[in-house]
Amino acid sequence: MSDYLPGYAFDRRSARYRDVATGRYASRSRIVDLLEESVQQSESRMQRLTVALYEQQLAPAVWLAAMRDELRRAHLQYAALGKGGFDRLTLADLGRIGATLRQEYVKLVGTVGDVQTASLPQLLNRVRRHAGQARTEYFRTLRDVLAENEGGPVHIARRILEPGAEHCKDCLRYYDEGWSVVELLIPPGEQCECGGNCRCKAIYHAVAAEELGEWLGTKRQVIRQARGVTYDHVLGYAG
Repeated sequence: MSDYLPGYAFDRRSARYRDVATGRYASRSRIVDLLEESVQQSESRMQRLTVALYEQQLAPAVWLAAMRDELRRAHLQYAALGKGGFDRLTLADLGRIGATLRQEYVKLVGTVGDVQTASLPQLLNRVRRHAGQARTEYFRTLRDVLAENEGGPVHIARRILEPGAEHCKDCLRYYDEGWSVVELLIPPGEQCECGGNCRCKAIYHAVAAEELGEWLGTKRQVIRQARGVTYDHVLGYAG
């Protein structure tokens, strides 16, 4: 049973969560909804800390320690969500997360130094980028889990643009590239001008090896039937 989502077991082959009681899989769109809710909550906590710092109600050292704790918790939680639980995080995962956190901590120190000259909106935008950088952990670890699967169908992935959000030229290019084998997916928030402000998502599909050529480089939609209703995977309704 997953130690991240009580009542659910993680099926490593499909990289999806399954309800232990009913045996039904949770749709990936629902898991991403949980991710986004958690990111918003984390960002709100960091915003409150930063407002208190800006208004001199919180000492810089206290703010720095609290922000480090929040970022450490967020990065580990989102990585665990993509991996299937905290117990599935490997030493390599923890090492990569640690390296990312060290870079984030350096930025936090820079923010402390700028608090006297930066405006509050500027400081809050930095907080948003920190929260978004942690969000990337989910897409990165899920990609790695799917890439590790051997045998059976081939997992493919593609970038999806969040409606109404501003997108940089890098994200638009990733979207235009369409489906690729999952190993080549650039996780949202990586290698783009948006960075932590990226609001893109990624979707995944399993196809037979002989059908791979029909998908790669296209934006073909995934349609599936469930209880007589057609669900469009690309729009996030299907798992």
